[in-house]
Amino acid sequence: MQILKQATLTMAPNAGGHFSEKNMNRPMTPPPPPFAKMEIVTARTAKGQAAVDRILNASIELLAHEGHAGLSMRKVAERLNMGLSAVQRHFPTWEALFQAMMTRVTAEYVRVFDEHLNETRASRLKQFENVLNYLVREIKRPVTQSLFAQLWALAQTNDYVRKIMMDMYEYERGVFEFFIAELNPGLDKKDIARRAGLMVTQIEGLMILIPQQTRFPTNMAGIEQLCIENIIALAHAPSAAAKVA
Repeated sequence: MQILKQATLTMAPNAGGHFSEKNMNRPMTPPPPPFAKMEIVTARTAKGQAAVDRILNASIELLAHEGHAGLSMRKVAERLNMGLSAVQRHFPTWEALFQAMMTRVTAEYVRVFDEHLNETRASRLKQFENVLNYLVREIKRPVTQSLFAQLWALAQTNDYVRKIMMDMYEYERGVFEFFIAELNPGLDKKDIARRAGLMVTQIEGLMILIPQQTRFPTNMAGIEQLCIENIIALAHAPSAAAKVA
């Protein structure tokens, strides 16, 4: 995720999913992004928007490289050689700044997911594989590792951050649920949800093996491909009820 770039905020359109009457309770489209429920911070002028972008980029850098203790409105202002009031003009509170940061981070994920869902020449399976490969590449980036480690830490003690993180992961699980339902229409909603949750944790769990590194240890070379293969296999696996039958 190129988290320091401004992302295009778009909602994934209808991806043309086809479900039998038995499965009409499943999502017909990917889920709306978390920021669909949030206010997107914009400025009235180009100069003002440039200031908003600089503030958000600096805030993300501070959180990733100095930890959550380093993320304060005053430190953001100092990093940009701005007055505190200039930052507060766009973001009156710490919560407003944090929400805008998470919208910026999430938007890039949404853009990539949306891009793959609109690959009309690719099968649903290939689209899913492309999404998985993107996520695995992301967790191998030290800046992504740092950012999410700090977000997880904040979420343990801050209810506001916890809610935003839960919304983010709900969206990611929803994308996985969409693909699972498309690839394996015989599964019920509960089974799909459990599989999606397991898949998300499998990918993010890889981060504990490579803190601030871009490669896995030699004795685990190829583990990312094994992870993707296992996720694809789980998406296609029959339900427990089908196995008994």
